[in-house]
Amino acid sequence: MPRRASLVCAVATVFALAAVSSVRGLDWQQTNGPDAGEGQTVFVAASGTLLASVADTAVYRSVDGGDTWTPAAGVGPAIGHYASANGYLYAAHRGEGVYRSDDDGATWALLPNGPPKGIGSLAVSGTTVYAGSAYAGPTGTATAYRSGDDGVSWTEGSAGLPQDETYVIAMATLGASVYAAVAPGADADVCRSDDGGANWVRKTVNAATRLPAANGLVAIGSSLYFSKNDHGQSFDILRTDDGGDTWASVATGLPTTGSTAPSPVVELGGSLFVGIHQNGIYRSSDSGASWTKKSDGFFNLRVNAFAASATTVYASSVAGLHRSDDNGESWARAMGGIHKAQV
Repeated sequence: MPRRASLVCAVATVFALAAVSSVRGLDWQQTNGPDAGEGQTVFVAASGTLLASVADTAVYRSVDGGDTWTPAAGVGPAIGHYASANGYLYAAHRGEGVYRSDDDGATWALLPNGPPKGIGSLAVSGTTVYAGSAYAGPTGTATAYRSGDDGVSWTEGSAGLPQDETYVIAMATLGASVYAAVAPGADADVCRSDDGGANWVRKTVNAATRLPAANGLVAIGSSLYFSKNDHGQSFDILRTDDGGDTWASVATGLPTTGSTAPSPVVELGGSLFVGIHQNGIYRSSDSGASWTKKSDGFFNLRVNAFAASATTVYASSVAGLHRSDDNGESWARAMGGIHKAQV
């Protein structure tokens, strides 16, 4: 190729890359956050402290809403969920069990008498902490545990949970009942316990649409929201207002093309938010009856988790951690490490 033509191609390539960078948000100025990649889980403690698990890196802690971060000590990054009860913070580690922090997330210790290895979900009711297995138990069934003494001792309560190589992907409490989202299997489903997690009853969720993968189970107000999908091919978000006896889809208006695995739902000030893989973040102001895309400043990639404080909603995704201070109208990065984002 002649020298002049090569120079023209090189210049054109530079401008093209710059244009793509601008469109995709890669020219954002990084904040003073952890220089890492995919955000896995995010949690806002009662104190306002923010915890974020970063894939293959660490758990980070922020006391200023995500402007600055410090690594937490004593715990690795494979955290499925966080919970707070009776002044303590808990972290479900998918490979090691349950960790507890006595100092607002600065340091952590593995509970010596906690559930066995492989805990993927947590929920709290008063001072009772519930934990669900990240993998099928020794007998091939989903396994749940509970502790009423700040994690010192745990009791297994799995009677009635599915026995088809199922694990507990998420847990939630509503009123006097505790719920467990179970998967995989022929169809992801929800189980309910009315006796503190000792016995469970399976609540069939929309049997007409069989979707094997569960994404999240969240209690908001007097309702439960359950997200599930067919490994990215199709999905549904369902709501129950009667404790799981009946369910209705609230996915109208959400995109149905592309890879459409949904995130768990989060609520802030009466608005619901959900992330749809490769389609962005959507907001509903009518309990899921309709949705509007609200992704200004955000990558259209997978959202792994949401969390909300009194005025801010946080999205933990393949692109790191973002936050919105204006009810989802705009999003800004709350941690560094954009170099590992998928673009």
